[in-house]
Amino acid sequence: MKFKGEAPGLCCSGGKVHLPVLRDPPEPLHTLLSSDSGQKPHNRHDLLARVFHGKLKILMNLSNKGKIFGVVQCYMYTIEWQKRILPHARILVWLQETLHVHKVDDFISAEIPNSEEDLELFNCITTQMVHGPCGVIKPFLHA
Repeated sequence: MKFKGEAPGLCCSGGKVHLPVLRDPPEPLHTLLSSDSGQKPHNRHDLLARVFHGKLKILMNLSNKGKIFGVVQCYMYTIEWQKRILPHARILVWLQETLHVHKVDDFISAEIPNSEEDLELFNCITTQMVHGPCGVIKPFLHA
């Protein structure tokens, strides 16, 4: 399948990995950006772009030089700006060896922190990063 904007000749390869980048600025950055002048983060495009590009550079170095998923043959990414004026990246990585489904658990793990030990982190994780449950509990949440 080929998507609009995809680089010619780079589709339908094996070993693709999609790494989503956080779209919203974390709470400490939000507070920092809005504390002195009362400005909202979306009014400080310069700082948002600088932080975003710094995090993107770190992520790309980890995946390419750190060989987290294996040896990287090539990669490409695009940066898009949402209506809320927040950047996000779509990253496509081609690996030398195909990443099989059964290896995914070796790379991905998730643990909700203990609310008694770190309430701020617990609230951040459960409100910003956890999706679900669907159904009767949250009827308007779609998977």
